[in-house]
Amino acid sequence: MKVIELLKSKEWSGKVIDCVLRFALSFALALAQVFGGYAPLALGMIGASGAGLRGVSALIGASAGAVLFLPFSHALRTFAAGVLIFTANNAFFDLKLYKKRAFLPLLCAGMMFSVEFVYVLRDGVGEAANCLMALLLCALGAMSGRALLSTGDKEKEDHPYAPLFILLGVLMAASSFETADGFAPGRILSMLAVLLFAFERGSAFAIPAALCIGLGMDLGAGGGSFVHAASYAFSAVLVNVTARGNRVASALWFALSILCFALPMNAHAGLVLLYEGLAATLLFLLIPSRFLRGKRLCSDEAAQEDAAVRRKIAASAAALRELYDSIARPRTLTEENPAAIFDRAAERSAAAARCATTAGKRSISAPILRSTTRRQRCCAAGRAGARTSPRTFPSGAFIFRRFCRP
Repeated sequence: MKVIELLKSKEWSGKVIDCVLRFALSFALALAQVFGGYAPLALGMIGASGAGLRGVSALIGASAGAVLFLPFSHALRTFAAGVLIFTANNAFFDLKLYKKRAFLPLLCAGMMFSVEFVYVLRDGVGEAANCLMALLLCALGAMSGRALLSTGDKEKEDHPYAPLFILLGVLMAASSFETADGFAPGRILSMLAVLLFAFERGSAFAIPAALCIGLGMDLGAGGGSFVHAASYAFSAVLVNVTARGNRVASALWFALSILCFALPMNAHAGLVLLYEGLAATLLFLLIPSRFLRGKRLCSDEAAQEDAAVRRKIAASAAALRELYDSIARPRTLTEENPAAIFDRAAERSAAAARCATTAGKRSISAPILRSTTRRQRCCAAGRAGARTSPRTFPSGAFIFRRFCRP
């Protein structure tokens, strides 16, 4: 009961889903063999899974896939490299250096090389070139797996091709199963992916994706040719340039491009490539339209955005035109009502009369007020002089002279 309750909790359910996802991806990528026995993408997924229970799940998945589908010697080497990568993850996961972008790819490639360099010294230069390519794929797998499994959006924005690289590994794993006649379901699915990318996405994404998937198919086949890379890239260019969102036209152009590469090949290989292309084209036509956006809907969205921008520009232009007309338009003089003129003149006359009356009152009252004040001062001075000085003529003349002073 406690186990069921733990599984129902959000924390444990998220851990279980993460562990199952890492186990499934590592197990599938172990089938993506290159050069007859290397499984670099599975080792990269072990490194991207990190430490703890999630890393153990990825290690178990990669080891199980290697034991089931790889030669025994290569399975042992893959298991040894996976154990070293998991141990290094547990040793360095809490350091700041571990969070650096280039540390994890270099760590995975270094741990893989520490196991493979003995066999490289034994087998010579040819094996060294194969090992170098496998180390590069291991580093790319670690980078893509870390971006795909990260919870933050910044890491995913820095590596937008991470899902494509993991999809390439799954397609390479599926292409390892071949029938007695040489047909591989993985190559059919890879052609379907190329056709979908060319139909739905622009040339900036579809052509590199087609080239990458074709190179993956060639590496998985191990024949040393680049037929799939050339045919997939050419078909993506042809569909992306000529079809313009038409499903039937896209299917026909894709089949024609595959036919152009199948004709110069030998009979068996050419028929295999042609039949696989026709099967992918048929699967593309059987997909319901509601699951496909296509360039038509993308062009409709772009047309709607263009129409909205045009409406905003037209509204802005109309506003600027109205502002220009309001500023540059000459002012028109309108005739004024005579009654308003007379009313304004009467108001001004009444105001002038009020101002004159006030000024006259002030000019009349001011001298009287000054003379009254002077008389009061003289009388007060005379009384004071009579009390303090003898009554002589100079004293009275002085007082009279002050009184008569203007």
